[in-house]
Amino acid sequence: MDYFPIWKSSLQCVPSQINLKDQSMPAKFELFKDKKGQTRFRLKAPNGEIILASQGYTVRKSALKGIASVQKNAQTDVRFERKKTKAGYRFNLIATNGRVVGTSETYKSERARNNGIASVARNAPKARIDDVSGASTRRNTSSKK
Repeated sequence: MDYFPIWKSSLQCVPSQINLKDQSMPAKFELFKDKKGQTRFRLKAPNGEIILASQGYTVRKSALKGIASVQKNAQTDVRFERKKTKAGYRFNLIATNGRVVGTSETYKSERARNNGIASVARNAPKARIDDVSGASTRRNTSSKK
């Protein structure tokens, strides 16, 4: 697939097709504080879309352990709990202890949900961590030391 822009005006270009394999930005875990002051993370695909989101953690170190759990468990297909709801299709990533470590958005189709699972499985193991929580002065840290 090639990139074919559709020109809406002389100043704006809207992509109609994007080759996701050729994107230069790597996937990343974004570590952040929510409105209640809890630490959360979200996994963003190379195209910037959020493909997995965590629960809130009261301790930053627990959120980092959650990221490590996602990186480990995303490589095992049986760890993905596939769900169909009235609103659409979703998935949870389940840790070895049986707890949910990440939840997807709601997808309109089963195929789209399965593509989301494939994206998490492909991107999570090597995604970097971008700490925007303000709790650390280190940013863009590698998840593997």
